Amino acid sequence: MSFHGWLLLFTQCVKNVAYVRVGEYNLSTELDCIGDETVGIDCLNNTQDFEVGETKVHENFTMSADFIINDIALIRLKKKVDFSFDNIGPICLPIPEQDITKNRGKIVVWGLNKPNYTVMRKYDIWLTPLEECYKKCNSPSSLKDIKLMSEYCVRKEDIYNADIGGPLMFRTFGNNRLAQHGVASRETAECVFYTNVADYIYWILENIRE
Repeated sequence: MSFHGWLLLFTQCVKNVAYVRVGEYNLSTELDCIGDETVGIDCLNNTQDFEVGETKVHENFTMSADFIINDIALIRLKKKVDFSFDNIGPICLPIPEQDITKNRGKIVVWGLNKPNYTVMRKYDIWLTPLEECYKKCNSPSSLKDIKLMSEYCVRKEDIYNADIGGPLMFRTFGNNRLAQHGVASRETAECVFYTNVADYIYWILENIRE
């Protein structure tokens, strides 16, 4: 998520960010191209690199062997992102209390933990009920812990691969825009868990500024 140079990510990533690049599609080529000779080839070279200006992690971030709570953070870039290019754009924040459990969502992944994966990929996904995930995919240690969780779950059988830190997106505002509802926070052998961004919407708005 970007708000005039603000990025939304997970807490564990913040200390390792040296710089931010937007507009990337294929890590193995200088020029990003899509299409073929039949439909035509479209190439762009509009990547932008930014230094990190400041970071903000959630003050109640907690990490244990079983689960992670409040895994959300913000990064402010030193310069604003130029959104005038076709391959670069902002994403909306979610509407609090919007029910997306029965909607089809999207994730974007690089597959950086897979060999020879250099091209960005998009997958359609469906959410799995948390209770089901907790039973099958390394559950929290108590019912009290479950009530503290603010996350979504996607079974790995529904996706080929996921990157920790990657976005979970759903159509909103009359299906005209994508909103970022999740940030991949942790994974088990069978599940990927995403921080529920809507539960932190007021924290985000309190900590971003022009």
